[in-house]
Amino acid sequence: MSGIYLKRNCENGARVDLLKSIFMIAVFMICAGWGFAQEAGKARFGIQASYGNPYYIPSYADGAPSFEGRYFFDIGILYIKPLSKKWEFETGLVYSNNQFRVTPSDPFGPPIPPYNLAMNYWVVPANFRLWLPRRFFLQAGPNLVHSANESFGFFRLGFSMGIGKEFNLGEKYALLIAPTFNANPYFPRNWDGNTQLGIRTVFVLPSKP
Repeated sequence: MSGIYLKRNCENGARVDLLKSIFMIAVFMICAGWGFAQEAGKARFGIQASYGNPYYIPSYADGAPSFEGRYFFDIGILYIKPLSKKWEFETGLVYSNNQFRVTPSDPFGPPIPPYNLAMNYWVVPANFRLWLPRRFFLQAGPNLVHSANESFGFFRLGFSMGIGKEFNLGEKYALLIAPTFNANPYFPRNWDGNTQLGIRTVFVLPSKP
């Protein structure tokens, strides 16, 4: 009976943690993005897709396996709000999939064959974009990261930075392309984290047709 009771308590705790996660992500998005609603300029929406190489930051413990990044991709929806003629704010919800080739290390046992491992995240970005001449831009900002891997902790912070250019696709639509560096998650510890170097694209739509 005690085992069943403990199992139920763990399941209830997991449900509560999931609800807390959803609530915190929603609050973060509302406070970060819609808090600028009084600023001039119409909001835009974006569809993000990225591709590149992931890198794992190991703990360097004795006997720890080695991680070789294969590729990563992400996809998400964004809310983009102008703050002034030169500044723009961006938030949203992004799903990130990171693929690794893991080679175990066991100096006292027989060789263990390598295997593939996926590290998946939900990322809530809070990027600030500075517009430069000819629609070039610089962007950077923190990320709120939720990982399905228990070793990463429940909530951690990351960051993102990049430089790119916006291409107009007619009068209403645009395409943003930027080489980008991400560290998700990174804080409060700089190990057991994941960095990414890739190309980020955002297809931008107007808020109203």
